[in-house]
Amino acid sequence: ERCAIVVTSRSGLFHQQLTGSNTFGEWAAAVLLPWDFDDLVNFVNQCHYKNGLFSNFDVYKRFCAHVSGNPHLRELTRTPLYARMLVEANQEVLSNSTLGVIALYETYAKTVLGERPHPGLTIAQRLHSLECLARFLFRRRKISCSPEEIEEFAKSYANQLSGTQTGACLQHDLRTYSLMSSTDDGQLQFSHKSFYEFFFARGMVREISAMRHLHQLEEMPRLLEHGEEDFLSRMVNPQEFAATNA
Repeated sequence: ERCAIVVTSRSGLFHQQLTGSNTFGEWAAAVLLPWDFDDLVNFVNQCHYKNGLFSNFDVYKRFCAHVSGNPHLRELTRTPLYARMLVEANQEVLSNSTLGVIALYETYAKTVLGERPHPGLTIAQRLHSLECLARFLFRRRKISCSPEEIEEFAKSYANQLSGTQTGACLQHDLRTYSLMSSTDDGQLQFSHKSFYEFFFARGMVREISAMRHLHQLEEMPRLLEHGEEDFLSRMVNPQEFAATNA
């Protein structure tokens, strides 16, 4: 039986040019290679530079050279989502040559929240609210909240904050930045499932490390899915754990 395998660094264009479709079709397996300098330049030109994500052309050129010339950063371009996150957090990426997956998610989240500051909530509070929302969803084994559940969560979390923050204020914040998205029927969910997995793991590790019982992770019920486990295992790795405690 024929087994077709494709090795490419341009997943999207490869489909269109050779198969005329938007899926891998009959390919049995695909291996995505890290992008080289030209791949990265094409991606940035087509998708991002025209949207004004770089302060000037010099920053754009330095970013492409920095990522393509750095083994740690170039490896992240194997995953299209990671490549987009690198581009959108380009200012921070330029000052860091050793970003791992956890540090990339952390940097990207802080970049997104920093671009839309909230007059009554700090970035730390907003990150914590996302951790709590991920746990809220985890307990219900769901990936999205109904309008009623959003209101329930927002009121509950707002009660934990000092000051005069209200549930309505938090609901508005959750609905207005790109880590979250709304469905046509008003459900609220993380804009990518890996963001949910990251924030769930972030909150779990923070709680356990605060209790100084990190070994308790081994005793957790077998309720975690692969993505949640993957983020947890990365976060307890000493080389990546520091990113969640910065």
